[in-house]
Amino acid sequence: MRRRKVQTRGDASSKRADQAPEEETKSSLEGAPFLSTSRGFAVTLVLLTSARLLSASFNIIHDCDETYNYWEPLHYLLYKDGFQTWEYSPEFALRSYLYIIIHYVFAVPLQWVSALGLVNPKLLVFFGVRCLFALASAGSEAYLVHNLSKKGMCVEAYVLICLLMTSAGMFISSTSFLPGTFSMYLFTVATASVLSGKTDLVIISCAASVILGWSVTAIAALPYALWVLVTGKLVQSLKVSFASAAILLALTFAFDSFFYGRYALSLYSFLSYNVFGSGDSALYGVENSTYYLRNGANNLNLLLPLSLLAPFLFIARTCFRKFRDKASVLLIACSPQWVWLGAITLLPHKEERFMYVVYPQIMLAASATIVYIGSLLACVSKKHFRLLKVLAIAAAVICSSALSVSRVGALLWNYNANMRIYMGIHGMSPKADGDGSPPCVVCMGSEWYEYPSSFFVPQSCKVNFLKSEFGGVLPAHFNASLGGTRSAAAYLNDRNEADDRQYIEDESACTFLVALKYDDKLSEPKLQKKGWNVVKELHYVQSSASKALYRALYIPFLSRRNLKYNYYVLYNKA
Repeated sequence: MRRRKVQTRGDASSKRADQAPEEETKSSLEGAPFLSTSRGFAVTLVLLTSARLLSASFNIIHDCDETYNYWEPLHYLLYKDGFQTWEYSPEFALRSYLYIIIHYVFAVPLQWVSALGLVNPKLLVFFGVRCLFALASAGSEAYLVHNLSKKGMCVEAYVLICLLMTSAGMFISSTSFLPGTFSMYLFTVATASVLSGKTDLVIISCAASVILGWSVTAIAALPYALWVLVTGKLVQSLKVSFASAAILLALTFAFDSFFYGRYALSLYSFLSYNVFGSGDSALYGVENSTYYLRNGANNLNLLLPLSLLAPFLFIARTCFRKFRDKASVLLIACSPQWVWLGAITLLPHKEERFMYVVYPQIMLAASATIVYIGSLLACVSKKHFRLLKVLAIAAAVICSSALSVSRVGALLWNYNANMRIYMGIHGMSPKADGDGSPPCVVCMGSEWYEYPSSFFVPQSCKVNFLKSEFGGVLPAHFNASLGGTRSAAAYLNDRNEADDRQYIEDESACTFLVALKYDDKLSEPKLQKKGWNVVKELHYVQSSASKALYRALYIPFLSRRNLKYNYYVLYNKA
Protein backbone atom coordinates (compact mmCIF):
# COMPACT_ATOMS: atom_id res chain seq x y z
CA MET A 1 0.00 0.00 0.00
CA ARG A 2 2.82 2.36 0.83
CA ARG A 3 4.64 1.68 -2.44
CA ARG A 4 1.46 2.11 -4.40
CA LYS A 5 0.85 5.44 -2.71
CA VAL A 6 4.35 6.65 -3.50
CA GLN A 7 3.98 5.48 -7.07
CA THR A 8 0.73 7.39 -7.40
CA ARG A 9 2.44 10.57 -6.28
CA GLY A 10 5.21 9.98 -8.75
CA ASP A 11 2.73 9.45 -11.55
CA ALA A 12 0.95 12.67 -10.64
CA SER A 13 4.21 14.62 -10.67
CA SER A 14 5.18 13.13 -14.00
CA LYS A 15 1.77 13.89 -15.42
CA ARG A 16 1.95 17.52 -14.33
CA ALA A 17 5.41 17.86 -15.83
CA ASP A 18 4.17 16.61 -19.18
CA GLN A 19 1.23 19.00 -19.35
CA ALA A 20 1.28 21.98 -21.64
CA PRO A 21 2.73 25.12 -20.04
CA GLU A 22 -0.65 26.81 -20.25
CA GLU A 23 -2.21 24.20 -17.95
CA GLU A 24 0.90 23.57 -15.87
CA THR A 25 1.28 27.09 -14.55
CA LYS A 26 -1.87 29.04 -14.00
CA SER A 27 -1.38 32.62 -13.06
CA SER A 28 -2.94 33.99 -9.94
CA LEU A 29 -5.47 35.75 -12.12
CA GLU A 30 -6.47 32.59 -13.97
CA GLY A 31 -7.16 30.71 -10.76
CA ALA A 32 -9.10 33.54 -9.15
CA PRO A 33 -12.86 32.99 -9.00
CA PHE A 34 -13.49 36.56 -7.92
CA LEU A 35 -15.10 37.85 -11.14
CA SER A 36 -17.60 34.99 -11.16
CA THR A 37 -18.96 35.96 -7.73
CA SER A 38 -21.63 38.54 -6.95
CA ARG A 39 -19.00 40.73 -5.30
CA GLY A 40 -16.82 40.46 -8.39
CA PHE A 41 -19.77 41.42 -10.55
CA ALA A 42 -20.37 44.50 -8.37
CA VAL A 43 -16.72 45.59 -8.63
CA THR A 44 -16.77 45.05 -12.40
CA LEU A 45 -19.97 47.08 -12.66
CA VAL A 46 -18.47 49.97 -10.68
CA LEU A 47 -15.32 50.02 -12.83
CA LEU A 48 -17.23 49.94 -16.11
CA THR A 49 -19.79 52.48 -14.89
CA SER A 50 -16.97 54.88 -14.03
CA ALA A 51 -15.60 54.58 -17.55
CA ARG A 52 -19.03 54.99 -19.13
CA LEU A 53 -19.88 58.05 -17.04
CA LEU A 54 -16.75 59.70 -18.41
CA SER A 55 -18.14 59.04 -21.87
CA ALA A 56 -21.54 60.43 -20.85
CA SER A 57 -19.85 63.61 -19.64
CA PHE A 58 -17.38 64.26 -22.44
CA ASN A 59 -18.35 62.27 -25.52
CA ILE A 60 -19.20 64.34 -28.58
CA ILE A 61 -22.08 63.71 -30.98
CA HIS A 62 -20.51 61.90 -33.91
CA ASP A 63 -23.37 61.84 -36.41
CA CYS A 64 -26.17 64.24 -37.33
CA ASP A 65 -28.50 61.24 -37.49
CA GLU A 66 -28.22 61.00 -33.71
CA THR A 67 -29.24 64.62 -33.33
CA TYR A 68 -32.10 64.90 -35.77
CA ASN A 69 -33.60 61.40 -35.66
CA TYR A 70 -33.40 60.75 -31.91
CA TRP A 71 -32.53 63.71 -29.70
CA GLU A 72 -34.88 66.06 -31.58
CA PRO A 73 -38.03 63.85 -31.39
CA LEU A 74 -37.32 63.32 -27.68
CA HIS A 75 -36.92 67.07 -27.24
CA TYR A 76 -40.25 67.63 -28.97
CA LEU A 77 -42.07 65.18 -26.70
CA LEU A 78 -40.59 66.91 -23.65
CA TYR A 79 -40.77 70.58 -24.69
CA LYS A 80 -43.12 70.68 -27.72
CA ASP A 81 -40.33 72.00 -29.93
CA GLY A 82 -37.83 70.19 -32.10
CA PHE A 83 -36.82 69.21 -35.62
CA GLN A 84 -38.57 66.52 -37.64
CA THR A 85 -36.83 64.57 -40.43
CA TRP A 86 -38.59 63.07 -43.42
CA GLU A 87 -38.29 59.61 -41.85
CA TYR A 88 -40.72 60.78 -39.14
CA SER A 89 -43.25 62.04 -41.67
CA PRO A 90 -46.49 60.01 -41.41
CA GLU A 91 -46.14 59.44 -45.15
CA PHE A 92 -43.04 57.30 -44.57
CA ALA A 93 -43.21 56.34 -40.86
CA LEU A 94 -39.76 54.76 -40.92
CA ARG A 95 -38.75 55.45 -37.31
CA SER A 96 -40.09 53.76 -34.18
CA TYR A 97 -41.76 55.97 -31.61
CA LEU A 98 -41.63 53.17 -29.05
CA TYR A 99 -37.84 53.49 -29.11
CA ILE A 100 -38.19 57.21 -28.35
CA ILE A 101 -40.80 56.58 -25.64
CA ILE A 102 -38.49 54.17 -23.81
CA HIS A 103 -36.10 57.08 -23.34
CA TYR A 104 -38.91 59.57 -22.73
CA VAL A 105 -40.04 57.58 -19.68
CA PHE A 106 -36.65 58.13 -18.08
CA ALA A 107 -36.28 61.69 -19.33
CA VAL A 108 -39.51 62.99 -17.78
CA PRO A 109 -38.33 62.62 -14.15
CA LEU A 110 -35.12 64.37 -15.15
CA GLN A 111 -37.21 67.16 -16.62
CA TRP A 112 -39.08 67.52 -13.31
CA VAL A 113 -35.81 67.74 -11.40
CA SER A 114 -34.35 70.22 -13.87
CA ALA A 115 -37.40 72.48 -13.46
CA LEU A 116 -36.38 73.31 -9.87
CA GLY A 117 -34.71 76.54 -10.90
CA LEU A 118 -31.46 75.20 -12.37
CA VAL A 119 -29.43 77.41 -14.72
CA ASN A 120 -29.31 74.96 -17.65
CA PRO A 121 -32.31 72.66 -17.13
CA LYS A 122 -32.31 71.14 -20.62
CA LEU A 123 -28.63 70.30 -20.43
CA LEU A 124 -29.31 68.41 -17.20
CA VAL A 125 -31.87 66.30 -19.06
CA PHE A 126 -29.46 65.70 -21.94
CA PHE A 127 -26.59 64.55 -19.76
CA GLY A 128 -28.96 62.69 -17.44
CA VAL A 129 -30.21 60.58 -20.33
CA ARG A 130 -26.61 59.96 -21.34
CA CYS A 131 -25.89 58.72 -17.82
CA LEU A 132 -28.72 56.21 -18.25
CA PHE A 133 -26.99 55.03 -21.44
CA ALA A 134 -23.81 54.66 -19.39
CA LEU A 135 -25.55 52.48 -16.81
CA ALA A 136 -27.19 50.30 -19.46
CA SER A 137 -23.89 49.79 -21.27
CA ALA A 138 -21.93 49.09 -18.10
CA GLY A 139 -24.56 46.63 -16.87
CA SER A 140 -24.56 44.59 -20.07
CA GLU A 141 -20.76 44.57 -20.24
CA ALA A 142 -20.42 43.53 -16.59
CA TYR A 143 -22.83 40.66 -17.25
CA LEU A 144 -20.63 39.57 -20.16
CA VAL A 145 -17.45 39.66 -18.05
CA HIS A 146 -19.22 37.79 -15.23
CA ASN A 147 -20.37 34.94 -17.49
CA LEU A 148 -17.00 34.72 -19.21
CA SER A 149 -15.35 34.23 -15.83
CA LYS A 150 -17.96 31.66 -14.77
CA LYS A 151 -17.08 29.73 -17.92
CA GLY A 152 -13.56 29.29 -16.54
CA MET A 153 -11.87 31.95 -18.67
CA CYS A 154 -10.72 34.23 -15.88
CA VAL A 155 -7.64 35.67 -17.59
CA GLU A 156 -9.74 36.51 -20.65
CA ALA A 157 -12.27 38.16 -18.33
CA TYR A 158 -9.65 40.41 -16.72
CA VAL A 159 -8.27 41.35 -20.12
CA LEU A 160 -11.80 42.06 -21.35
CA ILE A 161 -12.43 44.46 -18.47
CA CYS A 162 -9.29 46.41 -19.35
CA LEU A 163 -10.19 46.58 -23.04
CA LEU A 164 -13.80 47.63 -22.38
CA MET A 165 -12.76 50.34 -19.94
CA THR A 166 -10.12 51.91 -22.17
CA SER A 167 -11.44 51.27 -25.69
CA ALA A 168 -12.02 54.36 -27.80
CA GLY A 169 -14.73 52.48 -29.69
CA MET A 170 -16.66 51.83 -26.49
CA PHE A 171 -16.15 55.42 -25.33
CA ILE A 172 -17.72 56.62 -28.58
CA SER A 173 -20.55 54.12 -28.92
CA SER A 174 -21.70 53.41 -25.37
CA THR A 175 -23.45 56.73 -24.76
CA SER A 176 -24.71 57.51 -28.26
CA PHE A 177 -28.47 57.90 -28.71
CA LEU A 178 -28.77 55.47 -31.62
CA PRO A 179 -30.64 52.21 -32.32
CA GLY A 180 -27.28 50.64 -33.11
CA THR A 181 -26.10 51.41 -29.56
CA PHE A 182 -29.37 50.08 -28.13
CA SER A 183 -28.83 46.89 -30.14
CA MET A 184 -25.26 46.78 -28.85
CA TYR A 185 -26.51 46.59 -25.25
CA LEU A 186 -28.90 43.78 -26.15
CA PHE A 187 -26.39 41.81 -28.21
CA THR A 188 -23.93 42.05 -25.31
CA VAL A 189 -26.57 40.44 -23.08
CA ALA A 190 -27.20 37.82 -25.77
CA THR A 191 -23.48 37.04 -26.03
CA ALA A 192 -23.23 36.66 -22.25
CA SER A 193 -26.29 34.40 -22.34
CA VAL A 194 -24.67 32.17 -24.96
CA LEU A 195 -21.73 31.72 -22.61
CA SER A 196 -24.09 30.75 -19.78
CA GLY A 197 -26.36 28.62 -22.00
CA LYS A 198 -29.51 30.69 -21.36
CA THR A 199 -31.28 30.22 -24.69
CA ASP A 200 -34.47 32.03 -23.67
CA LEU A 201 -32.56 35.19 -22.79
CA VAL A 202 -30.67 34.98 -26.08
CA ILE A 203 -33.98 34.87 -27.95
CA ILE A 204 -35.54 37.75 -26.03
CA SER A 205 -32.44 39.95 -26.36
CA CYS A 206 -32.17 39.38 -30.11
CA ALA A 207 -35.90 39.95 -30.61
CA ALA A 208 -35.73 43.23 -28.70
CA SER A 209 -32.69 44.30 -30.73
CA VAL A 210 -34.44 43.64 -34.03
CA ILE A 211 -37.89 45.04 -33.14
CA LEU A 212 -37.13 47.83 -30.66
CA GLY A 213 -33.66 48.74 -31.87
CA TRP A 214 -32.41 48.24 -35.40
CA SER A 215 -34.26 45.76 -37.59
CA VAL A 216 -31.28 44.89 -39.79
CA THR A 217 -29.47 43.39 -36.79
CA ALA A 218 -31.50 40.29 -37.61
CA ILE A 219 -28.52 39.50 -39.83
CA ALA A 220 -26.20 39.49 -36.83
CA ALA A 221 -28.67 37.32 -34.90
CA LEU A 222 -28.59 34.49 -37.47
CA PRO A 223 -25.70 32.56 -35.83
CA TYR A 224 -27.48 32.71 -32.48
CA ALA A 225 -30.71 31.53 -34.08
CA LEU A 226 -28.91 28.47 -35.47
CA TRP A 227 -27.28 27.85 -32.08
CA VAL A 228 -30.66 27.98 -30.33
CA LEU A 229 -32.17 25.53 -32.84
CA VAL A 230 -29.30 23.08 -32.33
CA THR A 231 -28.83 23.30 -28.57
CA GLY A 232 -32.15 24.51 -27.17
CA LYS A 233 -35.46 22.81 -26.62
CA LEU A 234 -37.18 23.42 -29.95
CA VAL A 235 -40.76 23.75 -28.72
CA GLN A 236 -39.79 25.97 -25.78
CA SER A 237 -37.57 28.14 -28.02
CA LEU A 238 -40.36 28.59 -30.55
CA LYS A 239 -42.78 29.58 -27.80
CA VAL A 240 -40.39 32.20 -26.43
CA SER A 241 -39.65 33.47 -29.94
CA PHE A 242 -43.29 33.90 -30.92
CA ALA A 243 -44.31 35.35 -27.56
CA SER A 244 -41.52 37.95 -27.43
CA ALA A 245 -41.98 38.92 -31.08
CA ALA A 246 -45.76 39.20 -30.72
CA ILE A 247 -45.58 41.38 -27.60
CA LEU A 248 -42.90 43.70 -28.99
CA LEU A 249 -44.59 44.01 -32.39
CA ALA A 250 -47.94 44.77 -30.77
CA LEU A 251 -46.41 47.50 -28.62
CA THR A 252 -44.53 48.96 -31.59
CA PHE A 253 -47.70 48.96 -33.71
CA ALA A 254 -49.71 50.64 -30.94
CA PHE A 255 -47.21 53.44 -30.32
CA ASP A 256 -46.46 54.03 -34.00
CA SER A 257 -50.16 54.16 -34.87
CA PHE A 258 -50.84 56.63 -32.07
CA PHE A 259 -47.99 59.03 -32.88
CA TYR A 260 -48.27 58.85 -36.68
CA GLY A 261 -52.06 59.23 -36.55
CA ARG A 262 -52.66 56.23 -38.79
CA TYR A 263 -52.13 52.49 -38.72
CA ALA A 264 -48.38 52.12 -38.93
CA LEU A 265 -45.62 49.68 -38.02
CA SER A 266 -42.21 51.32 -38.41
CA LEU A 267 -40.47 47.96 -38.67
CA TYR A 268 -42.56 47.02 -41.70
CA SER A 269 -42.19 50.52 -43.20
CA PHE A 270 -38.42 50.45 -42.76
CA LEU A 271 -38.01 47.02 -44.34
CA SER A 272 -40.47 47.64 -47.16
CA TYR A 273 -38.80 50.94 -48.00
CA ASN A 274 -35.12 50.01 -47.64
CA VAL A 275 -35.17 46.33 -48.61
CA PHE A 276 -38.14 45.83 -50.90
CA GLY A 277 -38.94 49.39 -51.95
CA SER A 278 -37.35 52.41 -53.60
CA GLY A 279 -35.05 53.38 -50.74
CA ASP A 280 -31.60 54.45 -51.88
CA SER A 281 -29.12 54.95 -49.06
CA ALA A 282 -26.46 55.77 -51.67
CA LEU A 283 -28.01 59.26 -51.81
CA TYR A 284 -26.20 59.93 -48.54
CA GLY A 285 -22.74 58.77 -49.58
CA VAL A 286 -20.89 55.69 -50.85
CA GLU A 287 -17.65 54.19 -49.48
CA ASN A 288 -15.37 51.43 -50.75
CA SER A 289 -14.89 48.02 -49.14
CA THR A 290 -11.96 49.11 -46.95
CA TYR A 291 -14.03 51.69 -45.07
CA TYR A 292 -14.58 49.61 -41.92
CA LEU A 293 -10.98 48.49 -41.80
CA ARG A 294 -9.85 52.11 -41.91
CA ASN A 295 -12.35 53.25 -39.29
CA GLY A 296 -11.62 50.21 -37.19
CA ALA A 297 -7.96 51.20 -37.16
CA ASN A 298 -8.99 54.56 -35.66
CA ASN A 299 -11.41 53.40 -32.96
CA LEU A 300 -10.35 49.80 -32.32
CA ASN A 301 -6.64 49.92 -33.24
CA LEU A 302 -5.08 46.48 -32.58
CA LEU A 303 -8.35 44.95 -31.47
CA LEU A 304 -9.99 44.72 -34.90
CA PRO A 305 -7.22 42.64 -36.56
CA LEU A 306 -6.99 40.52 -33.39
CA SER A 307 -10.74 39.85 -33.53
CA LEU A 308 -10.50 38.93 -37.23
CA LEU A 309 -7.74 36.46 -36.36
CA ALA A 310 -9.82 34.94 -33.55
CA PRO A 311 -12.02 32.52 -35.56
CA PHE A 312 -8.96 30.77 -36.98
CA LEU A 313 -7.50 30.37 -33.50
CA PHE A 314 -10.82 29.16 -32.10
CA ILE A 315 -11.20 26.57 -34.87
CA ALA A 316 -7.61 25.42 -34.42
CA ARG A 317 -8.11 24.97 -30.68
CA THR A 318 -11.24 22.88 -31.18
CA CYS A 319 -8.93 20.24 -32.66
CA PHE A 320 -7.51 19.65 -29.17
CA ARG A 321 -9.81 17.97 -26.67
CA LYS A 322 -8.59 19.93 -23.65
CA PHE A 323 -9.35 23.27 -25.38
CA ARG A 324 -12.43 22.21 -27.34
CA ASP A 325 -15.23 23.28 -25.00
CA LYS A 326 -13.98 26.81 -24.35
CA ALA A 327 -12.95 27.42 -27.95
CA SER A 328 -16.29 26.18 -29.25
CA VAL A 329 -18.38 28.40 -26.99
CA LEU A 330 -16.23 31.43 -27.82
CA LEU A 331 -16.56 30.72 -31.54
CA ILE A 332 -20.35 30.69 -31.19
CA ALA A 333 -20.49 33.70 -28.86
CA CYS A 334 -18.33 35.87 -31.14
CA SER A 335 -19.74 34.68 -34.49
CA PRO A 336 -22.28 37.50 -35.05
CA GLN A 337 -19.51 40.06 -35.41
CA TRP A 338 -18.01 38.38 -38.47
CA VAL A 339 -21.40 37.88 -40.12
CA TRP A 340 -22.33 41.50 -39.37
CA LEU A 341 -19.06 43.01 -40.60
CA GLY A 342 -19.31 41.01 -43.81
CA ALA A 343 -22.90 42.14 -44.38
CA ILE A 344 -22.36 45.87 -43.79
CA THR A 345 -19.20 45.81 -45.91
CA LEU A 346 -21.31 44.73 -48.88
CA LEU A 347 -23.59 47.77 -48.53
CA PRO A 348 -22.63 50.77 -50.69
CA HIS A 349 -23.58 53.27 -47.95
CA LYS A 350 -21.30 52.83 -44.95
CA GLU A 351 -21.13 54.63 -41.64
CA GLU A 352 -18.91 54.13 -38.62
CA ARG A 353 -21.92 53.75 -36.31
CA PHE A 354 -23.02 50.60 -38.14
CA MET A 355 -20.16 48.79 -36.36
CA TYR A 356 -21.37 49.75 -32.87
CA VAL A 357 -23.62 46.69 -32.68
CA VAL A 358 -20.71 44.27 -32.32
CA TYR A 359 -18.07 46.36 -30.52
CA PRO A 360 -18.24 44.31 -27.26
CA GLN A 361 -17.98 41.08 -29.25
CA ILE A 362 -14.90 42.45 -30.98
CA MET A 363 -13.45 43.15 -27.50
CA LEU A 364 -14.30 39.61 -26.42
CA ALA A 365 -12.67 37.98 -29.44
CA ALA A 366 -9.62 40.25 -29.11
CA SER A 367 -9.21 39.46 -25.41
CA ALA A 368 -9.20 35.71 -26.12
CA THR A 369 -6.71 36.19 -28.97
CA ILE A 370 -4.40 38.21 -26.73
CA VAL A 371 -4.40 35.46 -24.12
CA TYR A 372 -3.83 32.72 -26.71
CA ILE A 373 -0.99 34.56 -28.42
CA GLY A 374 0.50 35.45 -25.03
CA SER A 375 0.54 31.77 -24.12
CA LEU A 376 2.17 30.80 -27.41
CA LEU A 377 4.88 33.46 -27.09
CA ALA A 378 5.57 32.40 -23.51
CA CYS A 379 6.22 28.81 -24.61
CA VAL A 380 9.75 29.80 -25.65
CA SER A 381 10.71 29.33 -22.00
CA LYS A 382 8.87 26.85 -19.76
CA LYS A 383 10.88 28.08 -16.81
CA HIS A 384 9.60 31.66 -17.16
CA PHE A 385 6.28 30.80 -18.79
CA ARG A 386 4.11 32.63 -16.27
CA LEU A 387 6.17 35.82 -16.36
CA LEU A 388 6.42 35.88 -20.15
CA LYS A 389 2.70 35.27 -20.55
CA VAL A 390 1.81 38.10 -18.17
CA LEU A 391 4.27 40.44 -19.90
CA ALA A 392 2.94 39.59 -23.38
CA ILE A 393 -0.67 40.13 -22.33
CA ALA A 394 0.15 43.32 -20.45
CA ALA A 395 2.07 44.70 -23.43
CA ALA A 396 -0.89 44.15 -25.76
CA VAL A 397 -3.39 45.68 -23.33
CA ILE A 398 -1.18 48.69 -22.58
CA CYS A 399 -0.50 49.32 -26.27
CA SER A 400 -4.19 49.14 -27.19
CA SER A 401 -5.17 51.30 -24.21
CA ALA A 402 -2.57 53.94 -25.04
CA LEU A 403 -3.78 54.16 -28.63
CA SER A 404 -7.39 54.39 -27.42
CA VAL A 405 -6.60 57.19 -24.98
CA SER A 406 -4.79 59.02 -27.76
CA ARG A 407 -7.80 58.57 -30.06
CA VAL A 408 -10.26 59.88 -27.47
CA GLY A 409 -7.94 62.79 -26.78
CA ALA A 410 -7.89 63.68 -30.48
CA LEU A 411 -11.69 63.62 -30.71
CA LEU A 412 -12.16 65.81 -27.65
CA TRP A 413 -9.36 68.23 -28.52
CA ASN A 414 -10.16 68.56 -32.20
CA TYR A 415 -13.93 68.24 -32.51
CA ASN A 416 -15.83 69.26 -29.39
CA ALA A 417 -16.06 72.97 -30.18
CA ASN A 418 -19.62 72.79 -31.54
CA MET A 419 -21.11 71.48 -28.29
CA ARG A 420 -19.22 74.05 -26.21
CA ILE A 421 -20.27 76.88 -28.53
CA TYR A 422 -23.96 76.08 -28.23
CA MET A 423 -23.61 75.79 -24.45
CA GLY A 424 -22.46 79.41 -24.55
CA ILE A 425 -25.91 80.57 -25.63
CA HIS A 426 -27.34 79.65 -22.23
CA GLY A 427 -27.45 82.71 -20.01
CA MET A 428 -27.04 85.07 -22.99
CA SER A 429 -30.47 84.81 -24.60
CA PRO A 430 -32.95 87.60 -23.82
CA LYS A 431 -36.07 86.87 -21.78
CA ALA A 432 -39.41 86.42 -23.47
CA ASP A 433 -41.22 89.63 -24.25
CA GLY A 434 -44.62 88.11 -23.62
CA ASP A 435 -45.94 88.68 -27.16
CA GLY A 436 -45.81 84.99 -28.06
CA SER A 437 -42.87 85.31 -30.45
CA PRO A 438 -39.49 83.81 -29.65
CA PRO A 439 -37.21 86.46 -28.14
CA CYS A 440 -34.17 85.11 -29.89
CA VAL A 441 -33.38 83.19 -33.06
CA VAL A 442 -30.30 81.00 -33.43
CA CYS A 443 -29.24 80.57 -37.06
CA MET A 444 -26.91 78.07 -38.67
CA GLY A 445 -25.91 77.45 -42.24
CA SER A 446 -23.32 75.05 -43.63
CA GLU A 447 -22.65 73.60 -40.17
CA TRP A 448 -26.22 72.36 -39.66
CA TYR A 449 -25.01 68.75 -39.52
CA GLU A 450 -22.97 69.49 -36.37
CA TYR A 451 -25.89 70.93 -34.43
CA PRO A 452 -25.79 69.03 -31.09
CA SER A 453 -29.59 69.21 -30.59
CA SER A 454 -32.13 71.61 -29.14
CA PHE A 455 -31.16 70.55 -25.62
CA PHE A 456 -28.22 72.94 -26.04
CA VAL A 457 -30.43 75.93 -26.87
CA PRO A 458 -32.47 77.82 -24.26
CA GLN A 459 -36.21 77.23 -24.35
CA SER A 460 -36.76 80.89 -25.20
CA CYS A 461 -34.82 80.56 -28.46
CA LYS A 462 -35.87 79.29 -31.87
CA VAL A 463 -33.41 77.58 -34.22
CA ASN A 464 -33.52 78.08 -38.00
CA PHE A 465 -31.44 77.31 -41.07
CA LEU A 466 -29.79 79.85 -43.34
CA LYS A 467 -29.44 79.08 -47.01
CA SER A 468 -25.97 77.70 -47.67
CA GLU A 469 -24.03 75.63 -50.17
CA PHE A 470 -25.73 72.45 -48.96
CA GLY A 471 -28.25 71.35 -51.58
CA GLY A 472 -30.20 68.60 -49.81
CA VAL A 473 -33.37 68.42 -47.75
CA LEU A 474 -33.17 69.70 -44.18
CA PRO A 475 -35.38 68.82 -41.21
CA ALA A 476 -38.48 70.89 -40.48
CA HIS A 477 -39.91 71.92 -37.13
CA PHE A 478 -42.57 69.72 -35.60
CA ASN A 479 -45.74 71.79 -35.77
CA ALA A 480 -47.92 71.19 -32.71
CA SER A 481 -50.77 73.30 -34.14
CA LEU A 482 -51.06 70.94 -37.14
CA GLY A 483 -50.90 67.74 -35.17
CA GLY A 484 -47.28 67.51 -34.11
CA THR A 485 -46.01 64.01 -34.82
CA ARG A 486 -49.13 63.31 -36.91
CA SER A 487 -48.23 65.88 -39.56
CA ALA A 488 -45.13 67.00 -41.45
CA ALA A 489 -43.95 69.90 -43.59
CA ALA A 490 -45.03 69.48 -47.20
CA TYR A 491 -41.50 69.80 -48.53
CA LEU A 492 -40.01 66.85 -46.60
CA ASN A 493 -39.06 64.19 -49.13
CA ASP A 494 -37.04 60.99 -49.49
CA ARG A 495 -35.11 62.19 -52.56
CA ASN A 496 -32.78 64.51 -50.61
CA GLU A 497 -34.08 67.50 -52.60
CA ALA A 498 -33.82 70.96 -51.08
CA ASP A 499 -36.72 73.39 -50.85
CA ASP A 500 -36.62 77.14 -50.21
CA ARG A 501 -39.19 76.74 -47.44
CA GLN A 502 -36.62 75.00 -45.25
CA TYR A 503 -34.67 78.22 -44.79
CA ILE A 504 -35.42 81.28 -42.71
CA GLU A 505 -36.87 84.01 -44.92
CA ASP A 506 -35.56 87.06 -43.07
CA GLU A 507 -31.90 86.70 -42.21
CA SER A 508 -31.95 89.91 -40.23
CA ALA A 509 -34.17 88.12 -37.71
CA CYS A 510 -31.18 86.09 -36.50
CA THR A 511 -30.08 86.99 -32.99
CA PHE A 512 -27.22 84.52 -32.90
CA LEU A 513 -25.23 82.94 -35.71
CA VAL A 514 -23.11 79.82 -35.38
CA ALA A 515 -20.55 79.38 -38.15
CA LEU A 516 -17.02 78.30 -38.94
CA LYS A 517 -14.42 80.94 -39.61
CA TYR A 518 -11.83 80.11 -42.28
CA ASP A 519 -8.83 82.44 -42.30
CA ASP A 520 -10.90 85.25 -40.74
CA LYS A 521 -13.75 84.66 -43.20
CA LEU A 522 -17.19 83.38 -42.28
CA SER A 523 -18.30 80.07 -43.76
CA GLU A 524 -21.42 81.91 -44.94
CA PRO A 525 -20.07 84.34 -47.61
CA LYS A 526 -23.35 86.21 -47.95
CA LEU A 527 -23.08 87.38 -44.36
CA GLN A 528 -19.63 88.93 -44.74
CA LYS A 529 -20.94 92.47 -45.06
CA LYS A 530 -23.37 92.23 -42.21
CA GLY A 531 -22.31 93.29 -38.76
CA TRP A 532 -21.69 90.49 -36.29
CA ASN A 533 -19.93 90.58 -32.95
CA VAL A 534 -17.84 87.62 -31.86
CA VAL A 535 -19.21 86.27 -28.60
CA LYS A 536 -17.10 83.13 -28.39
CA GLU A 537 -14.73 81.25 -30.65
CA LEU A 538 -13.02 77.90 -30.25
CA HIS A 539 -10.48 76.09 -32.39
CA TYR A 540 -11.75 73.32 -34.64
CA VAL A 541 -9.58 71.14 -36.87
CA GLN A 542 -9.74 71.69 -40.62
CA SER A 543 -9.61 68.09 -41.77
CA SER A 544 -8.76 68.77 -45.39
CA ALA A 545 -5.59 70.68 -44.45
CA SER A 546 -4.40 68.48 -41.58
CA LYS A 547 -2.39 65.27 -41.57
CA ALA A 548 -4.44 62.12 -41.02
CA LEU A 549 -2.24 60.73 -38.23
CA TYR A 550 -2.63 63.82 -36.06
CA ARG A 551 -6.36 64.05 -36.76
CA ALA A 552 -6.80 60.43 -35.66
CA LEU A 553 -4.51 60.46 -32.62
CA TYR A 554 -3.56 63.11 -30.10
CA ILE A 555 0.22 63.22 -29.75
CA PRO A 556 1.46 65.73 -27.17
CA PHE A 557 3.58 68.59 -28.54
CA LEU A 558 3.28 67.29 -32.11
CA SER A 559 -0.47 67.46 -32.79
CA ARG A 560 -0.76 71.21 -32.39
CA ARG A 561 2.11 71.81 -34.82
CA ASN A 562 0.76 69.46 -37.47
CA LEU A 563 -2.89 70.44 -37.47
CA LYS A 564 -4.60 73.28 -39.28
CA TYR A 565 -7.26 74.97 -37.17
CA ASN A 566 -10.36 76.90 -38.10
CA TYR A 567 -12.60 78.47 -35.50
CA TYR A 568 -16.12 77.62 -34.46
CA VAL A 569 -17.66 80.98 -33.69
CA LEU A 570 -20.77 82.21 -31.92
CA TYR A 571 -21.82 85.64 -33.20
CA ASN A 572 -24.56 88.02 -32.21
CA LYS A 573 -25.90 91.00 -34.09
CA ALA A 574 -23.88 94.17 -33.75
